Order: sequence, then C-alpha cells, then structure tokens
Amino acid sequence: MRLGLGALGPASEWPVPPIYLRLTEGLKKATDLSNDALEIFTSHVTMDVTHARIMMEAIAPYAEDEEGQEKVREGAMRSLDARSVMLDGLYKVVYGEPAPLVRDHVRSTAP
Repeated sequence: MRLGLGALGPASEWPVPPIYLRLTEGLKKATDLSNDALEIFTSHVTMDVTHARIMMEAIAPYAEDEEGQEKVREGAMRSLDARSVMLDGLYKVVYGEPAPLVRDHVRSTAP
C-alpha cells in the first residue's frame, strides 16, 4: 500500500506543475495545437499544487517510520521512472528524435 501512496502522492502530484508548464510551452512552439487542445496540461499547472498538499497530508501517517518512508520513496521513484519513459516517448513523437537526456541520470529503484 505504501508503494502505491508514494506513486500517487509525491510522484504524481508534486512534479506535475513544472513539468507541464515546460511541456505546454514546448508544444506551443513545436505544434499548431490550440489552447483548448492543451487545456489538460495548462489546468494541471495550478490544480496539482493543491492536489499535492492534500496527498502529502494523507500519506504522512503511513510514512512516520523509516520503513514507511522507504516504501513511499520507492513507490515515488518507480512512478517517476515511468513518467520519464512517457515524456521521452512524447518528445520522440513531437520532435521525431529521442529526447536529449542522458538516461544514466534517471535512477531506477525497480527490479
């Protein structure tokens, strides 16, 4: 359960605003998508700040000990690794080339 909490809270809500802000800016420059088509990204830039606070408060009781903190962290890292794969794929579709990131910088905790 704590793995799932880590994936849903810190990994799903906290990183979204800065990621989606950059993503939206890039999509506006690289495509002819309308603001309506980008609304899913732009709306999350502000909404997920509140969502993150709510999730962190909900998770706190499950991360009071070292074991709980490690499980939440592991869940968060697995989710962030999956998000990285998704964003790299999106970059490849939009720009027609692999994302210019060094894969060695992504630390996976997945087996």
